[in-house]
Amino acid sequence: VGELNACKACPGLAQCPKNFKGYMRLLTIDQGEVVRYFEACEQQQEDEKKRQAMNRIQANVAKNLLETSFKDIQYDNGGNLLQVATALMNQITMPSAKGIYLHGEMGTGKTYVMAAFCNALAINQKDCAFISMPQLLADLKSRFNNPGEADLLAELKVVPYLVLDDLGAETLSVWGRDDVLYTLLNERMNRQLPTYFTSVYDLAMLEQHYTMNKSRDEMIKAKRLVERVKA
Repeated sequence: VGELNACKACPGLAQCPKNFKGYMRLLTIDQGEVVRYFEACEQQQEDEKKRQAMNRIQANVAKNLLETSFKDIQYDNGGNLLQVATALMNQITMPSAKGIYLHGEMGTGKTYVMAAFCNALAINQKDCAFISMPQLLADLKSRFNNPGEADLLAELKVVPYLVLDDLGAETLSVWGRDDVLYTLLNERMNRQLPTYFTSVYDLAMLEQHYTMNKSRDEMIKAKRLVERVKA
């Protein structure tokens, strides 16, 4: 009775007063004998589900960002985040080979709605990756002298769902544009795997951003990259 009363007045998993936090002591009858056993409480079960879901998300950002859910987002910022969230939720139940390119000013919730999308994918037992573009290039550079490390780019080429956050915010370089980003998007296009983007640039601005000089060759490379984004 004491155990049950403690659970009724549950202060939350972090403040659980039990000796075995997150577990309830229950009774059953086994061959005429009263037997005590432990069972995870609802909050412990929910916490375990969240942990298992987080294991389905490959990311190079803070874990607490990926705990964002669609219900946590403020949709009254004058934009169309509600439409975006609806479209993303539809893609969980009705998968598509094409993702969504989400652009707008900083601070409008682009990153959070995509993080919520990854959270929902993981809860629905779908593997995904949430990748900050500036951090991705930094991570790849750090692995140049570590050939034994897993090939991060190879993993991102085949993950079922990929979010590239803050596209265009990375330090511009021919290597980053052609060897990393183009290669990654071209492979995912060929595999018909959806890729999702956030950026402060619309597609026309993005093409200009990736054109590093006015030569024809540069213009073609930037246009080719944006065509892969569209694809």
